[in-house]
Amino acid sequence: MTESGLAVRYARALYETARESSSLKEAAADISALAGIFSQVEGVREYCLRGDNGRNEGIEFCRIAFAPYVSELAERLLEAAVRNGRIAILPLLPDAFQQVADREEGITPVLVDTAFDPGNDLAERLDPLFETLAGRSVRVEYRHRPEILGGVRILMNSKLIDMSTAHRLQEMRRWLKQDRV
Repeated sequence: MTESGLAVRYARALYETARESSSLKEAAADISALAGIFSQVEGVREYCLRGDNGRNEGIEFCRIAFAPYVSELAERLLEAAVRNGRIAILPLLPDAFQQVADREEGITPVLVDTAFDPGNDLAERLDPLFETLAGRSVRVEYRHRPEILGGVRILMNSKLIDMSTAHRLQEMRRWLKQDRV
């Protein structure tokens, strides 16, 4: 099983345990804190991804790096992952937890990459369209990606709609390189 698949299993365990104990909001806050630690504290992500840390050292690391910022339930999950030799999945947990929560709550994730800084106007126009297309609630994430040069790239329901200038240029290059008779 891939590390992302293992991260989903651990995230599902956290989600289901939190739901059973009526502490889903607390678990979501824990995951948010975890994501913040990985993005803001230099070296934490790299330490986990190295994966060759001893189990005792890894558990001590979790107690120092994460325990002060998460609930006991999340702390136990993190320590269980380390005891099972899975410290490398810890940086994957925030995305995996969001994936599990979306699936359980019937929400379709949509990722929109734009070449320009997406403002609130874009969200106000597109979000209702995505809900109509999905036929249910959506969670739309807009990202500014200057490398696509223009247009948009949309990922929804595992389908990529690439209307970016970069993609069009790539297709044009491919077409021009083909042997023409």
